[in-house]
Amino acid sequence: MSNLLRVTVEKLVQGGRGFARTPNGVLFIEGALPGEVVLCRPVRGKSRKGYSEAETVEVVTPSSLRAQPICPYYGICGGCDLQHLSAEAQPGMKRTILLENLRRIGGLSDAGEVTITAGLSEQYRVRARFQLADTETDTESNPKPHRGGNTDRKQLKAGFFQRGSHNVVPIQRCPLLIPELNALLEEPALLERAAGISQKDSLSKQQKGVFAAANAACYALGKEEITLQVLDKNFLTQPRLFFQSNPALFGILVKDFLDGLQGDHAADLYSGVGTLAAFLADNFTRITAVEQNPGCRHYTEQNLPAHANVFSKSVEEWVSTAEKQPVDLLTVDPPRTGLSPETVTAILKMRPAKILYISCDSATFSRDLKILTGIGISSGTDVGKSRTRYEIQRIGAYDLYPHTSHLETAALLVREKPGLQSVHA
Repeated sequence: MSNLLRVTVEKLVQGGRGFARTPNGVLFIEGALPGEVVLCRPVRGKSRKGYSEAETVEVVTPSSLRAQPICPYYGICGGCDLQHLSAEAQPGMKRTILLENLRRIGGLSDAGEVTITAGLSEQYRVRARFQLADTETDTESNPKPHRGGNTDRKQLKAGFFQRGSHNVVPIQRCPLLIPELNALLEEPALLERAAGISQKDSLSKQQKGVFAAANAACYALGKEEITLQVLDKNFLTQPRLFFQSNPALFGILVKDFLDGLQGDHAADLYSGVGTLAAFLADNFTRITAVEQNPGCRHYTEQNLPAHANVFSKSVEEWVSTAEKQPVDLLTVDPPRTGLSPETVTAILKMRPAKILYISCDSATFSRDLKILTGIGISSGTDVGKSRTRYEIQRIGAYDLYPHTSHLETAALLVREKPGLQSVHA
């Protein structure tokens, strides 16, 4: 017990970890909540200059917001990281993390009214990636996954990766999945056939798992086709292709931010299977959808109307050649890494009238907003005078993934008129 540290947790930070200070630096503590006194153990190999990562061993003084996890696999399965925080408190805590990132990373001391919208806290996921393993035991806490090359098959089980490893945790039911997906956990042989893997395959091939998606009527696996619905629109796709796993709440985001927007030309970057572009097509004369993934692009073309143009280029390639195209609304929904510097520069040269930025990572979201709004660049300098700037019209957060630290955030930006000075300058 000598290596345990007793600390008081100040706040929750990115990744859902508790933040505490010690004489030796900052600790990011898994499983700890604001206001709690905990005994924690630093994680070997997870120390950097000025901070270390740690895991909670004992909660000495619990928070009133601490809750009993809703899943018996919590802490073992790597899917959730916030079940120890009550479902009612999660949206507000995530909003606090967002506001801090906007202030600390984005330089936005006043981001205006940032609302957060929550939906169902259970049975909301329509898409999942299952993993398979041959186990020697049916226990939840001691999975022994099959690692290839062993012809002595034990018992095939379906589940998810164990936290921090590629071991598979056999799972009977996940409270976040809709019933149609949970039923598949009881059919590991079906999942194995769909994945096209066998016990003789390499470990790396087995770890690819099998993607599944479901609606109220049916399910699909891997490359099978399925129709998923957002608001009043149906989208043809495959489980292996990206699609928002909580389409009900994502539909509210779409309605909140697209209602009232209209014009001649809208361009949708990182278009996926055309989800956002399909709604843009209702109110814009011309639609440009940019998607590099050939699997997604095939369905983008099927899901969009005739007046949409689909470009099979990377976002970086398309924006580098689109400077002279007038764009009334540019929508971006990048991966967790956010926009590349080249993309941000090209967008500023393109000068779209409005930008709708949707993000699944509030840290990179805040970083990119800082550049797009020109925060920290004085309008009195030569660079400031010639630079395109955007004002934040509104920011909204959506708790698409309850019981995890992930948060979907959207911002509508409007290009400043020439001669006006940014309030953030």
